[in-house]
Order: sequence, then C-alpha cells, then structure tokens
Amino acid sequence: MNKAIARMWTESFLLAISFALLWSLYIYLFGIDPLSYTGIMMNFAATGTTLFASSFILGPLGYFFDHFDRKIAYRKQIGLVGYFSALVYAVMLLFSDLDFYYYNFTENLFTADIFFGVSAMMIFTMMAIISNITMMKKIGPKLWRSLLRLGYLAYTLLVIRAVLIEWDLWKSWWLFDAGLPPIRIILCIIAILTICMWVWMRIDYSFKKLK
Repeated sequence: MNKAIARMWTESFLLAISFALLWSLYIYLFGIDPLSYTGIMMNFAATGTTLFASSFILGPLGYFFDHFDRKIAYRKQIGLVGYFSALVYAVMLLFSDLDFYYYNFTENLFTADIFFGVSAMMIFTMMAIISNITMMKKIGPKLWRSLLRLGYLAYTLLVIRAVLIEWDLWKSWWLFDAGLPPIRIILCIIAILTICMWVWMRIDYSFKKLK
C-alpha cells in the first residue's frame, strides 16, 4: 500500500471516529447511555449512514465545486468504512432480537424492517466486493460505474425503512414537541439531501450533454 492510499484510509477512519464521537454526544443528550448495547448499536448505524452520505455526496460536490475535486478519490475508503460500520450494526441488530431476526426470519422477511434493510445491505455488499480495480477490469468500467450508482438506490431503501418503522414515533415527537428529534429523522434528512444533490447533478449533466 503506497503512502497516498494509506493516508486516505487513515483520514477515512479519523472521519469515522469524529462522526462516532458526535453521535455519542447526541445519543447521550437524547437520553440513552452511549456505552449501552442500544447506544453502541445506534452509534454504528448513525456513523455508517453518515459515512455513506459523505462518500455519495463527494461526486456531486466535485462536479459543482472545483475545490472538492481532489476529495473524490476518498469515496472508496469512506464508503467501505461506512459499509463495515453498517455491517456491525446489522450483526448487533440480529443479536438484539434473535426471535425476530433469526428464528422467525422467513416469517418476518417482508416486514419493512427486514426487507428494506436486507435489500440495502445486499446492494452495499455487492458494491464493497466490486470496489477494487481488479473487479473494474473484469466487468468493464461502464458497468462497474453503473453498479456503484446502485448505492443511491440502497440509500433510498434505508430512508423508506426508517419512515415505515418509525413514523408513529416521529409523529408523536412532532405533535408533542418531545425534545430532540429521533436520530433517524436527522439521518433521513441527510440522506434525502444527498440523493437530491446527486439527482441535480445528473439532470445538469444531461442538459449540458444535450447542448
């Protein structure tokens, strides 16, 4: 591993640690012990999702703002650190309720929690597997880039999952002004802004191509 790649991995891990510390503070202020099983699980979920946003938005930011061009190379490292954070969350979620997520998996497969969560993780896993240059050469750059863009679909699935499983909680928070917003509301706002930024980039690119 050359020095440039090592630096990108180091900075990506430092970014993940920074996000984890910030989310730990928010979890604490929200009223949950950040060192409890639930707190740690929530932290991995929030950190992974925020890292996905950081990775996905670098493309649009580099497209619209020249200042971010040199940061686009970090997408792979940030995305993979985000993937492994999300994977840890998924494993912890499994052990948090073995009856629901393991023993009765087939019966609960089409619940919003499992269906959208597993679908998103399958896409992210595929992206992690093909993220190296060897796989790009095997499947071709055009298809490789198209497959990596499925990450925005996976990100959208996570938003749908969050809305479906926490809508009642969000409505209660909104109606009764119950303190800090639930973490998934913040994560969904970040995700929606990231996806909208990418859509805006694709539309702008298409118009420029037509001209």
